[in-house]
Amino acid sequence: MSPNPMTEYTTPSLLHLAVESSHARDDGDLSIIRLLLNCSANVNSKGEELNTETPLILAAKNQDNDDDATSEILGLLLENGADITAHDDEGNTALHLVTLYGFWRSMEVLVKAGTDLDYKNEEGQTPLDLVGNVGWEETEGKLIAWGADKRGSNKPERRVVSRNAMRIVR
Repeated sequence: MSPNPMTEYTTPSLLHLAVESSHARDDGDLSIIRLLLNCSANVNSKGEELNTETPLILAAKNQDNDDDATSEILGLLLENGADITAHDDEGNTALHLVTLYGFWRSMEVLVKAGTDLDYKNEEGQTPLDLVGNVGWEETEGKLIAWGADKRGSNKPERRVVSRNAMRIVR
């Protein structure tokens, strides 16, 4: 069986399943993800059953892992050509998602890979807006230190955290 789906939107690819199952493992074994990437799995495939999410978004959205494991998965996917501009159905990028969990190492991996710190989701929210909603001042400070434009974020009265950004993928 090929690790690549036949069409752009299909049932979850083997890479989707490996990314999802890696979160359920306590030992952090990422060998299956590495194997699939070495076999040229389509790192940007989207699955209908996963809300058209790429493996990068799936990895960022699943908060069952800790920051170390999530950052390692994100790094592997990015090193193998994952689209840093990918977003979920609500326009949340991987940075929006890991910011909500306060995953600083994952945030740093995405920033070093060139993510847009000021990208606005469909609600017009930047990652800085989302972190302001949950009151994580240290995380907010990191985003600003990395170059997020606090002048470009929404006013506090317009901030609404996206429901899907907080859901747990199982």
